[in-house]
Amino acid sequence: MKIPYVQFTFLVVFSCSLVSCNSPKTSPNLDKRNQERIANLSDRIVHSINHFDFSVINNSWNNEAFKNRLSSIGRVQKSVFEHLFESKLKFHIKSGNLSLIHDINDYNGQASFLTLNHFEEHSELILLVTFPMNYDFMKYRIEIIKGKLAIVDFYNFKDNLWYSESIINSLQWNSEYDAYSKERHNANAAVGLYKQAATREEKKAALRALNNIPKTDILGNELSIMKLTLAMDLGDTIYMGALASEYEHNQSLYLQYLYYWLTDTTRLGEVYQSIEKEIGESISLDTLWNGDRVWN
Repeated sequence: MKIPYVQFTFLVVFSCSLVSCNSPKTSPNLDKRNQERIANLSDRIVHSINHFDFSVINNSWNNEAFKNRLSSIGRVQKSVFEHLFESKLKFHIKSGNLSLIHDINDYNGQASFLTLNHFEEHSELILLVTFPMNYDFMKYRIEIIKGKLAIVDFYNFKDNLWYSESIINSLQWNSEYDAYSKERHNANAAVGLYKQAATREEKKAALRALNNIPKTDILGNELSIMKLTLAMDLGDTIYMGALASEYEHNQSLYLQYLYYWLTDTTRLGEVYQSIEKEIGESISLDTLWNGDRVWN
């Protein structure tokens, strides 16, 4: 059985010229001049990704604004995050930002502009990323901080997750320090069993451990994708069972796509309509739906 290849990021180590297919949405609190500045930066982001140029993203990224995106974490987690950020994460974030540029240039890829949405205090640039056999979508959050344009976060549609949320997941995965409740203790125990089984490459045991982690503990699709990655190596029957189970509880766009891609391709049109509603219709998407690439 041929299936889209899925992968995951367990820890927060990440892992064309601009032609608008849609008119940007307007906001009364973001004036025309700033919208134009953001559109210009968006143009330069796309161009830099496709031309192996790291300077635009490097110079536009704002670490402090990114850290502010994690203001909801608890006191203990915040202390751990501050330590990890200074010792490791800020370097991993930089490499994560630049990994897309490497992938595009190493694997014959292309980043294409889809839409630019303006909100009251920020804008979101949405890109289509295509490779010979697969495609994905991502977006950048752009803010104006002290008059300067800044990239403050990025989002992967397959993971259904902002990068800042992936850090919250990582803190959850490694939160022995806040295991006050029975539920948190049980979840931590399951994570420990998963790590042990994964180290020994015991994939069935690792999958059982993941199934004991509450689905509400992890943001986005990260937990689902981890399970499917393991199940893929355990045979079609186990994989399809895992996919059906995950889809029952997680009907994000990517899980919908995987489920119908393997069980009822006649319903993929519904998924494509949902994607277009989420990111905006475009000629690029019409071409994509009629091609042979898979979402991964």
